[in-house]
Formats: sequence, structure tokens, C-alpha cells
Amino acid sequence: MTTTSRPIAGDTLRQWRLKAGVTLEAVTAELKARTDLAEADRPSRPTTVSNWETGLRATDLSVVEAFAEVLNLKAKYKLAMVGLWQGAQVSDGFPPRAQWSHNYPRRFRFPEEQAAWVWLRANADVRGELWARLSWGPLYRTFPMPRTAAGLLVQASLSAPNPPLVATFEDSEGHEVAEGGWCAFGSGTVHVDVMSEMGIEYYTAPKLAVERPDPPSLSAPEEFEKPHGSWLQVLRDTADDLDIDYDEAVLRHLGALTPGRPSHQIEESETVLVTPPVQTICDGDGLVDTQLLVEPAQLHLVRRARGMKNRETAAARASTTTFGKLKPITAKMIEHLERTGQRPSPDYSLARLDTTYQADGWLAATRTFDSRTQITQPGKSTRRRGKAPGPRRLHTVAFPAFWVGPIWLQPWHPDPDVEGEVSLEWDGWKREQRVRSRSLLTTRQAFKNSGKLSVTLPVGWHLVAGLGRVPEAGDVNVGWYPASTGKLLSLTGFYISLLGRNIRRVDDDDASVRADEGATRARGRRRSARKQS
Repeated sequence: MTTTSRPIAGDTLRQWRLKAGVTLEAVTAELKARTDLAEADRPSRPTTVSNWETGLRATDLSVVEAFAEVLNLKAKYKLAMVGLWQGAQVSDGFPPRAQWSHNYPRRFRFPEEQAAWVWLRANADVRGELWARLSWGPLYRTFPMPRTAAGLLVQASLSAPNPPLVATFEDSEGHEVAEGGWCAFGSGTVHVDVMSEMGIEYYTAPKLAVERPDPPSLSAPEEFEKPHGSWLQVLRDTADDLDIDYDEAVLRHLGALTPGRPSHQIEESETVLVTPPVQTICDGDGLVDTQLLVEPAQLHLVRRARGMKNRETAAARASTTTFGKLKPITAKMIEHLERTGQRPSPDYSLARLDTTYQADGWLAATRTFDSRTQITQPGKSTRRRGKAPGPRRLHTVAFPAFWVGPIWLQPWHPDPDVEGEVSLEWDGWKREQRVRSRSLLTTRQAFKNSGKLSVTLPVGWHLVAGLGRVPEAGDVNVGWYPASTGKLLSLTGFYISLLGRNIRRVDDDDASVRADEGATRARGRRRSARKQS
């Protein structure tokens, strides 16, 4: 652990303990009596806990989770404390980079845990002005990066799994800075007092700007009004309740998402002409195979940076029921992997460790689908721009249910110079793209159990697919459009509510902003007037 991150990680423990009003002696006594901790991890005296808090001594994630329980924190604070402690150590295992992405988990059963945050810290070696750009779909906001070890943290009272939150480090002209800094994502609520004492600059529930100020409007609004008038009324009422301008913020954006009118039109110039992969290991046909994307020694650093000082902790977390009924990964397997680079034998072992270490696909590429060994289904013939319809082949790809993060696709034809059209459909969203044989495409599985991805290719083409962030892949995470009007309207309603609640709620402990009775009555009168008219 570096001299810069250990004190920050330790300070998170100290500030949360002081906020909870618990003494070193009380924490020591409680942890010493815990039978679920390894004997070597239990503190024998208060100075041990003090050394954790000052960064003089490292501890394990299992101890920090027990530490949070001893403080008797609410669920949202417990999540934040553990996540902040892990996030402080990101720079010890991951190199600085320009862009970081994250899909927040679905927690519909636990609304108090839906709060989310992102913690950004600048690379001290970068000269000149540095900015952080947070993008969520078409919305974004930029923040000036403080040049302090504590960085800045942005807190939102609600989160959703899709689209991903993308954090990009940029210079004053908006260009990406290759080694701009580090980013940690977490759930729960970071208390304002904790951030203040740690010296973290913070923002709460930011109003995001619209990246595309003039999206195409509906050419014929009545096409929605007739079959979906009741849905539109629900959207209008929801926006009105949240003081959102319906015509400006909602209606004019529906045109860009109209089903059957994808904003991403397929042009010959848009063909992905990616050269065959050169940074990754491929089979005889030039198709990506399962492999580590980092040096084995870095796995040791990543594991410790995520707070898993003990390999037993990492092995236990990579073998939980979250990953289904897969063969367990042992501490010995992890030790062998870190020394030799030889992957463990259990299925999806590299992807499971990547998930456990919250690496977002940067550690390994795992091939999970190969149509050359799968039974495929005939797809529908398609017609494009007046051309005769051609035969198609449908491939249904199921990624592991536990995976959240980047996935890759590699269409393949025996002739490396052949181009073809790829059609994608996933969870009610569609996208098309022209590619050259062996091109790599990447998008993201936004949440667990996302269902199957349907990939339609011309006859004669094959497909391999997998998990991880393959360096040469072209990003197709944007340009998707709803497969149906109903999908569009239901999603729009959900995100209007989400954005409105984020704007309206104030994260001042458990306080939230409530509209006064007069404003509520005024909205009711406007709604009644519309219904009567």
C-alpha cells in the first residue's frame, strides 16, 4: 500500500468512528470478541485499531465490515463506509486512466440503499488544469478537479443500473487525459461531516446539463396520442408533480427515441474497420480467447487495493452463492494465479475474481459463446435502403447472470475483408452496425440476470462473445433505441421520476425537500384543468 492511500483509507475508519461516538477501546473489545474473524485479524489492544486509522498498519475487508457493524451504523451509512475505505485504495492496484465506468446495482427492495456516490481523485503527475466529466446517458456535468489527495465526491440520493455512469478526466479544452486519475463508485450515503473532516470536496444531487440541446422532436405527436394517450398523461402528471417542464424536458426528447426510427442510421462510412486484435491472445481464426489482460503480479496489488489482505477473504467472496452453483475458488488457486498467471480451473474463475475485485472487466477477457460450436436459429430477412432482403442467422447469447460490466462481440467470416450488418436486441433495446470480419464490438451488461442478447448476422458469418474490456473493441454502448413504444414510455416515466427525485431531495442526513401545500394544490388544479379540457 502506498504512503498516500493508507492514511486516507485509515482516516475513513477514524471519521466514521468519531461520527458514531464510539471509542477505540469499545471497538477493540467488540472486534476482539468476534468469532467470525480470523484470530490474527482481531485487535489485541486499542493501539492496533489506532494504527489502522492512521495508516501505519493494514487490515482486511472482513475486519472493516465488522468495524461498521460495531459502530451500529444505518444500512446506507454502513455501505458507504466500507465502500469509501475500499475506494481510498484504488490507486494502489489500478493505474490512473482517462475513463472509468460503473453500473450501479438494482436495490428496489431497499430504497435506503439506492443512494450512490462517485469519488474522483487526480493524478498528481498531471500538469495543467484537470476536469472531471460525469456522463449518464445524454446528461452530463463537469467539475474542476481539486489537486488534493482527498479529491471530490458527488453524491446522489438515488441510482439506476442503466445507463452506466461514466467518469472522464479532461483538460481545459475537453480532451481526455490519458492518466488523469482514479475513480471509485459506491452505494449508500456518505455523511457530510465525514467528507468535511477528510477534506473531500463534495456535491449533492447535481442538476445535470443536457448534452444534446436540440434533439429531434416528434414529427407527429398524434401518433403517440391515439394508442398511448393514457401513458403520456401519466408522464405529464409525473413531470408536473416533480416541477419538471414536460414539453421542454420530456416531449421533445421522445422523437430521438421513436421506435423504428433509430437515431443511429447505418452508413457505409460508419463501418467498424477494426484491425485484427494485436494486444490480445487469439485462436487460429483471429478470434479472442480467454486470457488475463494484466500481469499476474498486478493481481496481487488489485486484491490488496480492494482491501482483501488475506487470500482467504478473496476466495470466499469469489465462491459465494452470488455466482451460482460453481466450483469454489480456493486461496491456493489465487496464490498460483498471482505467481504464474495460470487461471484456476473453476468455470468463469477470472470473471468471478474481476467481479470480486470490482475491476469492471479490466483484469481479464473470458470467452463465453462461440457459434461455431452452438446451434443457431434462422433469423428474419431484412431490407435496407431499397436493397433486396438477404438471409440472416440469429444467435442468442446468454452471459453469466452474475456479470455486470463490459461484454464483447466478434463477428467472423472466413474472408477477412467481407463486411456485413450486425443487428442487436437486448432487454427491449435495439441497435445496428456494419462491421468488417473479426471486428470487435463492446457494450455493457447493465445488471444481473439481464436476459439474452440477440445478435443477427448474415448467413455464413459466425460469432464469438465474452466478458471483459478488450482493448481493441469499438464501443457501441450508445445509439440504442427502444424496440417498442411501450418500452419507451415506461422507461421514460421511470427516469423522469428518478431524475426529479434526485433534484428535489437534499442529502442532509435523513432530510428531504417536500413541496409546500400551496404548490401541491396548484399542481392539482393544473391537472384538473387539463382533464376537463
